[in-house]
Amino acid sequence: MKKLVIISILVLLSGITFGQINDDLRNELVSRLVGEWTNIDSNTRGISKVIITIENNELAISGFGKCSPTDCEWGKVKAHEIAASVDYNDNILPFDYLLAIWEIDGKSKNDITEIMKITIETGPKPKLHIDCTTIFNDKRESSDYHGYATMVKNSQSEI
Repeated sequence: MKKLVIISILVLLSGITFGQINDDLRNELVSRLVGEWTNIDSNTRGISKVIITIENNELAISGFGKCSPTDCEWGKVKAHEIAASVDYNDNILPFDYLLAIWEIDGKSKNDITEIMKITIETGPKPKLHIDCTTIFNDKRESSDYHGYATMVKNSQSEI
């Protein structure tokens, strides 16, 4: 609550609108997200990396899963910015997490649905925490499942 009061006072004193502050926060957060992120578990059997880009002021994400001999590319989808409230002015942060959904073709169209929820850990060494749910739509004898991964940004990955 103190944060909101301090931000409100600063806004009143500076003449800047809350929407402008929220836009500036979004731009800063987005600039930190853009790049290639790799799973800290090099032996993962799940998500190996993600690449986040910005196109027409919207975030996009390419996902990669562990496959052999090379990782499987899921393709690029929109990264939805999910906020705490439907009212833009009620949100302290421009978004709380990202949500990405892939429909992946296998033996037939849309055999697999991947749903990825991405939360961001900021700081000097930022991380992405990814909760991923895999749903098999092709009636295979595999269970739908949930996985978790922590990603670190590759140092030379500004795209």
